[in-house]
Amino acid sequence: AESIGTLAAVVDLKPPISALSVGTPRYDPGGSSPVVVSPNTPLSLSAQDPSPGSGTDAVLYQVDRSSAQAYTESFRLSGADASTHTVSFHSRDRLGNAETAKAQTFLLDTRPPQISIASPAEGATYYAHLDPIAISFFVEDAARRSSGHYLFQDKDLGTPRGERPLYIGVESGQYLDAAALDDGLWSMRITGQDYLGGLSSMDRHFHVVHDTQAPRTSWTWPTGSPPSRPSRS
Repeated sequence: AESIGTLAAVVDLKPPISALSVGTPRYDPGGSSPVVVSPNTPLSLSAQDPSPGSGTDAVLYQVDRSSAQAYTESFRLSGADASTHTVSFHSRDRLGNAETAKAQTFLLDTRPPQISIASPAEGATYYAHLDPIAISFFVEDAARRSSGHYLFQDKDLGTPRGERPLYIGVESGQYLDAAALDDGLWSMRITGQDYLGGLSSMDRHFHVVHDTQAPRTSWTWPTGSPPSRPSRS
């Protein structure tokens, strides 16, 4: 008699599940804000076909509106500083089951923090009790981590220091009486550091003068002898 064989069949209706991994450097601000990356940050894709499955056939991705391409190795983003880019990706298995496309948006940080100083002016001179020192600066970066802003004395001109400091922290929008600083050459230093490893620094130099001499009045006679007093008769 002819034997009857059996064949077990597995129905594969589930697509693979893909995932995107972000290398370093990166900064994730959390919430709905995009992850900040640099042009050196590698992006990697992977896919896993749930068991029992036919196996992953391909992982496809595209950046912004570029053409979709098969993923073979990690890639990096390029573009202008502070530009946003969206990476869309999905996978399919050997039976043609394709997952719904996923997407993640990134903010590209291509440069270190940018520093600008409006005041004090380079080489400016401030007189104690007369000239307020306006502090005005700005530090800009897509992924700024910290900044430092302080004054320090480069050279003392000799007036007794008393309780005046060699170093003082400042904030933008602040006004200082020049009398609060010892006389001499001073610098304001602004620094910036971001989460991607970028560092920046800028100095501004100015002079502080303490006028400790009281005004003096003198009289100079015109050429010749001073006039004689009139005689009395």
